[in-house]
Amino acid sequence: MDRIGLAGAQGTGKTTLAKCLALKYGYEFIDAGVGTLMTKLGVEVGQEMPLFERLQVQLAVANHIADKSHGSGSFVMDRTPIDVMAYTIDLFNQVNDDRCVSVYEEIQRVCSQTALTNYNVIVGLRPGIGLSQEDKERGQRGSLDPLYVRRIDALVCGELNDLNLFKSKRNLTVGFFPPTLTDLDARIKSFSQYIRNSAEMHKRPVDSALH
Repeated sequence: MDRIGLAGAQGTGKTTLAKCLALKYGYEFIDAGVGTLMTKLGVEVGQEMPLFERLQVQLAVANHIADKSHGSGSFVMDRTPIDVMAYTIDLFNQVNDDRCVSVYEEIQRVCSQTALTNYNVIVGLRPGIGLSQEDKERGQRGSLDPLYVRRIDALVCGELNDLNLFKSKRNLTVGFFPPTLTDLDARIKSFSQYIRNSAEMHKRPVDSALH
């Protein structure tokens, strides 16, 4: 059983790769649907909000990802708790108060627990792929400003490294692609190796489709 999450900044090809992996290996594709959730919450991505309110939105996203990734079957999902933590940390250039600290700690708790219990492979994708005009104009997504994308990328990589240091990460394999790995077929091939290595490391059966 493979429970796979793709992490990364906006515009790094998470959804495209997740759909291709699901099709190739017969996994269930789980669309995190964060944009849809934001719309339901009445929040426009990028809008100015007080930090305490914005952190409450992030907590809602963290719980949403926890619910979507909870299950016993094999799946590949185009978002992870790592992304939630990266975007949450990025908010801390604003003035905060004591209430914000407790919300942040709850987000961190939910994200850590979800990553450790709901996934057994999490891999970060790096910026650099070409985006279609449709991709660029998609609603409810973060800014594609190159410096902002790289800031989120750095935070995602930092969170992946921190997660890799958890002594209690049990059956979880964590890694990230190099920035040069932007070709879709090469990403699929590389990801297949991650899945095989994870299965061998944690003594899980390797799906026959991976042979």
